[in-house]
Amino acid sequence: MARRKARQPRVVRLEGVCNIQQAAELRLRLLDALQPGQDLIIDGSAVEEVDTSIVQLLIAARAAARSQGRALRWQAASPGLRRCAETIGLAAELDLDAQHPMPEEQAP
Repeated sequence: MARRKARQPRVVRLEGVCNIQQAAELRLRLLDALQPGQDLIIDGSAVEEVDTSIVQLLIAARAAARSQGRALRWQAASPGLRRCAETIGLAAELDLDAQHPMPEEQAP
């Protein structure tokens, strides 16, 4: 019997200023990335600034991944992203230290 190859995690990259103006578009990207059988990696290394609406979306994406038995990990989290999450007391909810190396075929 042939073994099924594990599916590569989906990567969502965040960059620049991430705020309420980008929330609807990010929500769609996260929903698309939460495909059955795939873990999700968030690359937040290029985030300059983030607001609470984006943090809420990221927490919801993490909860959705967990409910499907999958993981949401971070490829990187910028100082701006960390600062916002810590300021509003949600750094632990985001689990920003759950780092994961970038899959080779999806690396920039």
